[in-house]
Amino acid sequence: EDSSDEKNCKLVLMEENYNKNIAPFSVNSLTSKTEPVLVNVSSDVIDILSINEVDQTFKVKFRLVLSWYDFRLVFHNLKESRIANSPSYEEVQRLWIPNIIFDNTENNDVVAIDPLAKITVSREGMFELSDETV
Repeated sequence: EDSSDEKNCKLVLMEENYNKNIAPFSVNSLTSKTEPVLVNVSSDVIDILSINEVDQTFKVKFRLVLSWYDFRLVFHNLKESRIANSPSYEEVQRLWIPNIIFDNTENNDVVAIDPLAKITVSREGMFELSDETV
């Protein structure tokens, strides 16, 4: 196979009216009210770069992992390994991604999306191919 059919394969499909400036949401089944998307956050300290006891400050190198579900997106050709499911740069530019505010830092840093960030998609569950007649 020459894999030429893979060249235009997109990982992320979204409706034309998808707006990356609007956060995903869910509807509470009990109250029927919309609720903001739940963003799970975890972090790993990779290295402690410095500690200043006098100023009571420290500098660290860390990894921050955010995960959420955006019901407005459809994904195709997902692999079992999350690392193998990276949207293209063009696809990432069209996605809603939460801003991160570090309000306990020296400058109250705000990060929209880091150009060095690795964006991946997790495959949840299994799928079955439809019959071609469907």
